[in-house]
Amino acid sequence: MSLGKELTLEDVAREFENWRKTKVAGRHIPLELWQQVKKLPAHYRISQITQMLRINTEQYRRYVCPDLHTIARKATLTPSNDFIKVENPLLINGASTKLRLEFIRKDGATLNCYYSNTELLHETVRWFMGL
Repeated sequence: MSLGKELTLEDVAREFENWRKTKVAGRHIPLELWQQVKKLPAHYRISQITQMLRINTEQYRRYVCPDLHTIARKATLTPSNDFIKVENPLLINGASTKLRLEFIRKDGATLNCYYSNTELLHETVRWFMGL
């Protein structure tokens, strides 16, 4: 991949395939490959990534967003109506990007909503929660 070129899902899929051709049985996916997955642009859906890379959603969440994975695991183990305040690292670092809110049903269906600012995101969550 050349410098300055945006990383694509196809690029990462090729790297995964190259690794699979030479991997030792029983070995986990190398951290270098997970780092590439983390660098993928936000416009890719999780379902696109997992299908193209032939990984499952649990793997994706464990390695790509471990903090969210931990929160989700705790939430399924101890149901609660409490909210966890999460600081948005995109705002802290001053990066300009779209925020994505993803809803996932138990049957695997997903709904992605993209926002240009946090107020629109908060408004959607308030509407959803009936606040």
